[in-house]
Amino acid sequence: MKVNQQTLIKDGFNGCKTSDEIAEWSKKVIYILENRDVLETMRANAFLYSENFSLEKMAERVEKFYRKIIEDKANRLKET
Repeated sequence: MKVNQQTLIKDGFNGCKTSDEIAEWSKKVIYILENRDVLETMRANAFLYSENFSLEKMAERVEKFYRKIIEDKANRLKET
């Protein structure tokens, strides 16, 4: 899984995306502070989503990646 801002922040789900404009960013912050239910929902979603990037999950991905490389190499050796 490629990790970047697009995969980490899902606007309105686990956070907010804004432009670099301070006015737009400020409006989002105020909105979240004034809407506690939105804050709590995004907080819970962020926590659950972050579990995809735990040490255990990342180790599983690395292991799967290396197993695939080893399998591909073994298959290429059989073909020669």
